[in-house]
Amino acid sequence: MTEKMKNIGLINHLHRWGLKVETVSGWRQRGRPYNFYPKAIICHHTASGSSSGNFASEGIVTHGRSDLPGPLSQILLGRDGTVKLVAAGFSNHAGYGGPRAGIPANQGNTYAIGIEAENNGLGERWSPQALNAYYRLCAALLDWLGTKDVSKVFGHKEWAPGRKIDPAGIDMERFRAQVKLALAQGPSVKTVRLSRLVPGKRNADVLLVKKRLAKKGIASSDKTNFFGKELQNDYRAWQIQNGYKGKDADGIPGKNSLQKLGFAVIP
Repeated sequence: MTEKMKNIGLINHLHRWGLKVETVSGWRQRGRPYNFYPKAIICHHTASGSSSGNFASEGIVTHGRSDLPGPLSQILLGRDGTVKLVAAGFSNHAGYGGPRAGIPANQGNTYAIGIEAENNGLGERWSPQALNAYYRLCAALLDWLGTKDVSKVFGHKEWAPGRKIDPAGIDMERFRAQVKLALAQGPSVKTVRLSRLVPGKRNADVLLVKKRLAKKGIASSDKTNFFGKELQNDYRAWQIQNGYKGKDADGIPGKNSLQKLGFAVIP
């Protein structure tokens, strides 16, 4: 089981990409007892009934079937675009197929993250929410894996042509074009560094905070990239607005108050 997939930072990473994320209990420890070295992504559909619910396949994807032990993918994508992390380790999702995108024949389970998306595969229309989340999820995972090579995203039907049809109703060339566009756009949640947000600093993060405060109606400071007294007063007002008192309302940005302002935060 790869430590990279188990890393708690994966959830924050997916949030930064504008995705709503839930987890199945025990996901970090879940996986078949085999090596897992992800470097690609295989897209699937679940074949659940179109009226069966948002996460109709959660039980099967998590625990498997009588003929195939679970987990059956690392990630389950709901009909509303919510991402659910199911497993961090080896999952039975790819089966025989390949080679493709540097993955040896029949080794998809070892080298690819599987995404099962809820869809009946029989003509059910993919909702805009589900498709947009599918694109951004694949882009976010490529970023997590450290690559911008969209050829590493492919359908089960491309891994096992003639044997599989999933994800049905999706043209994978167009799908990859949308993933590429999402990669170019980058994460939808801006990240700021705490170490750059102290009085006297001059940098892009300072300007981001000023602009975000202005959108909240707190805008007495100028729009330069300098952290001066005016910004400290503005940020104190933001802290007080969010219930901070005393030394916690000193006008110096902290992780929690920055997150309330809509930022991802790193030291």
